[in-house]
Amino acid sequence: MPNAASPPTTRVLDVLELLAQRGQSGPAPRLGDLVRDLGLTQATAHAIMATLCERGWAVRDPDHRTFTLGPALAAVAARAAAERSRHQPARAAVHRLAKDLGYPAAVTERVGDELVITTIDLGPCQVADAAAGDRFPFAAPLGVAFAAWENSEGRRAWMDRGAITDPVLAERLDGLLTATRERGYTLERMDPAMAQAAKAMAALRGDPQAQPVRRAMDGLLAEIASLGVRSTAVTDHDRRPVTAIAAPVFDPHTRQVTASIGVHPLRALSARRTDEIATHVTRAAAAVNAASVNAASDDGSRPASPDR
Repeated sequence: MPNAASPPTTRVLDVLELLAQRGQSGPAPRLGDLVRDLGLTQATAHAIMATLCERGWAVRDPDHRTFTLGPALAAVAARAAAERSRHQPARAAVHRLAKDLGYPAAVTERVGDELVITTIDLGPCQVADAAAGDRFPFAAPLGVAFAAWENSEGRRAWMDRGAITDPVLAERLDGLLTATRERGYTLERMDPAMAQAAKAMAALRGDPQAQPVRRAMDGLLAEIASLGVRSTAVTDHDRRPVTAIAAPVFDPHTRQVTASIGVHPLRALSARRTDEIATHVTRAAAAVNAASVNAASDDGSRPASPDR
């Protein structure tokens, strides 16, 4: 993706990192230290520290005129640590799936309107079509494992982000979401060439030069996404491509899908083998969801009731 760095944001982060570094070793910095060490102007350093102190992200010692990290940042760090801890069972689950099934397995998390692969275990095959840190837009037709459990408003927003305006295409995608939710997991069927084409089209969706063919690309992506639902009769001797099988992980309080656990066979499989993998994935996700509900009960909060 293009470099979207923000110089003002970079300067604030540089200040926070310096405060953290000095907090572990060395004396707390003064304003002049920030100016000298970070190459800031006096006015910029003063403005940054005034804002950080006002918001509680930094604290100024009036006697020594030094700065240290503040309680607000500690609260954010604690919340972030709790979030990572909450997804630890999911990360452990994908490691078990990769070991037991012999295929790559991954945790994908929703971050705003993006989907991020946060954990991936390649298993014994050591081959995958994705890597930890890969980001994708949470916009139709990508992210079916998340959108399928959204309410009607959430589904519409998902389609709007994907610029889905064709009523026929919208109806087809809504049917895909409904079928996925009823089944309890997503099933992506693509051969390697189709998977590469889908990945390339997804990357091109935000390119202004690709806008003239955007509608055609979205239509193709929607067709590809629905391959796992519009299946013809298959015998156990037939082998069909399976790219991914994924099940949702819910927030115990909101019941929104915050992550998915998926296995990526990336090969042709029989119907029986596909069902076996789906059973493993859905059981792993169910165990993670149960652990999440139990953890929410232990910390005194009341988890939401399942709506499936």
